[in-house]
Amino acid sequence: MTTLISVKNIWQGPSGSTVGYGGSLIRFNGQWYCNVRRRVPGEPSRTAGSGQEMVLTSPDGDQWHPVLTNAEEPLRGIETFQRLSLTQDNRLMILGTIGRADPEKKQSVVSFSEDGRTWSKPKKVGDPGFPFWRVNWNRNEGAAYAFAQKIAPGSGARWRDDKIRLYRSDNGVDFKILMNENDFAASAPATPDCVAHTFETAICFNPDNTCCALMRRQRGGDDCGWKDAPPDIASRENREDWRNKSQNNWKEGHTGLLGISAPPYTEWRWAEVQRLAQPNLIRLPDGRILAGGRAFEPKRVPLWQVDMEEMKMNELITLPSEGFVGYPGFAFDEGVLRVVYHSAHETGNYKESNLYLARVDI
Repeated sequence: MTTLISVKNIWQGPSGSTVGYGGSLIRFNGQWYCNVRRRVPGEPSRTAGSGQEMVLTSPDGDQWHPVLTNAEEPLRGIETFQRLSLTQDNRLMILGTIGRADPEKKQSVVSFSEDGRTWSKPKKVGDPGFPFWRVNWNRNEGAAYAFAQKIAPGSGARWRDDKIRLYRSDNGVDFKILMNENDFAASAPATPDCVAHTFETAICFNPDNTCCALMRRQRGGDDCGWKDAPPDIASRENREDWRNKSQNNWKEGHTGLLGISAPPYTEWRWAEVQRLAQPNLIRLPDGRILAGGRAFEPKRVPLWQVDMEEMKMNELITLPSEGFVGYPGFAFDEGVLRVVYHSAHETGNYKESNLYLARVDI
C-alpha cells in the first residue's frame, strides 16, 4: 500500500512568485541537492545571469539553502538549469540551456562538480537546435542517454512540427546521435495533422539493460484549438490565452507515450497512456518502475506504477497539489521514496507555487 508519510514546503519566493521547474533530487556526498527556478513578477525570467536559476542543498531534507545560481561564475550565462544527475564516476552533473532566444542556436551545456560547491566551466553538448530535456545514466554500461527536441515551425494546420532525437555518450560530454528524428517518427504512433508536439522525456534502465521511456505529447482537435489564433501564436502569453479559450479542443488527443527498447535502443515499442506533462521515472530496488508528472482534469501530481507488460500506468497516490504543479524529482533512500515538486495548493493563487518535498512509503 502506498502511503504519504510527510510533505514539507522547502522553498518559496516573494509573494506572487512562481517557484518550481526543477525535476531533480540527488543524494551526493551525504547531502541532498535539487535545482529550482524562481520567477518573480516584474523581474527577468530565463535570462542569462539573472540569478533565477538555483541549486539548493540540505544535509537532512529539512533546511535548504542555495549553493549555486546562474548569476555566479562559472555558470553565469546559463539561462536554465534543466536537471541534476550523478555521473558514473560519482560527480554531480548539471544540465543547462543557452541560446533560448533562437531555436536554431538553442543548445544544452553541462558542468561537473566533485564536491557540490566548485563547478567546471560549462561545455556545449549535443547539437544546436536540439536541447536535451534531461540526461539519464545507464549504470550497467556506464553511458549517458538523452532525448532531444527541436522546436520546428509547422506548416498548414500545424503550428509546431517538433523533431525528436536520442543521443548517447560514454562520458556525459561527447554525445552522438543514436536515433535521428526520422527514425523516431517512424517508430512512434502517427501524429494527427494538427498541433503535434512531442517533448519532455524521462528514461530509466532495468538490470537487463532494457530501457523504459515516458514522453509528454500534445495534439489538438479538428480545428487544432487555434483556428482564431493570432499570427504571433509562438509567444507563451498567446499560447496560454488561446489554450484556455479552446480548452475543449485542447483536451482532445493529449496523451503520454510509454516506450520500451532493448540495446542498442534504436528500435522502440510505444503505447499511448494518459495525458501528462513533465514526466519522470524511477526504478526501485525491487524492480518496480514508478512515474510522476503533472496530470490534468484536475491538475495534480500523482505517482503511477508502470506496467511494462501491459504498456500502461496505474495511479497509486496523488501528492498534495493544486494549481501550477509539476516537475517531480525522485530519490529512493533508506527505504523511502522522496519526491520534490512544485505546487500552489497552499497559496490560494494558481501561479504562486512553492517547492515541496514529500516522503512516501512505497
